Formats: sequence, structure tokens, C-alpha cells
Amino acid sequence: MIEIMNKLNEEYKMAYNRIYLLEKAGLTNVFQHILDNRDFYDILFSEKIPTKFTSLFIQHYMQLPKEIISKTVRSEIDYELYYTFCASATIGVINHWRKTGYAKSPLEMSTQTITFFSNEL
Repeated sequence: MIEIMNKLNEEYKMAYNRIYLLEKAGLTNVFQHILDNRDFYDILFSEKIPTKFTSLFIQHYMQLPKEIISKTVRSEIDYELYYTFCASATIGVINHWRKTGYAKSPLEMSTQTITFFSNEL
């Protein structure tokens, strides 16, 4: 598990600048990582796993995005509340992708996710 999580951090670090610039493909490598390790993520997001493990994953998974969010959030927005919203939404998107059998490509998932968090809706 630690090895997979460390690899996820590496993928996020590579995606950092692309995400910050809101490049649509910025998260493709992160979604590819999830797809490549789908057995792990299927177990992690299974209803049979205690929520404690999912919570630990969210804390770990969202560290780098938290840095990105902190640079883009306007001063009148409650940063922690917005961060919680973004983390929950992202985990929801990943879980939906998992439940639909990873039907969309990592590029499609990246494009959709970046669009959700941009002002283009």
C-alpha cells in the first residue's frame, strides 16, 4: 500500500504545474496511476473496507492538491471548507469512475475533473 501511495505522490508532483495552469490533461498521469492500480483502488473504495482507511487515503491523496487549492482560492472563501469540498468531489469522481468499470480514459477523466474545478462550466 505504501508503495502505491508513494507512486501516486510522484504522479501528482509531475502533474503539479499542469494542474496549476489548468491544462486539461494535467491529471492524466494520476488517473492512469489509478487505472494501473485498479485492484488496490477497488479494495480501498469497497463498501467492505472501514472508512478509516478511506479517510487516511484522502489525507494522503489530497496533500499536493491542497497546495494548489491554497494558491487559487479567493480570500473571501473559507479555505478549509473549499478544500473539503474539492477532496470529497475528487474522491466521488474517482469512485464513480471505478463503479462504471473505468469506462472513460484517463485523459477524459482528467479533462472532466479539471473542467469541474475551472470557471468554464
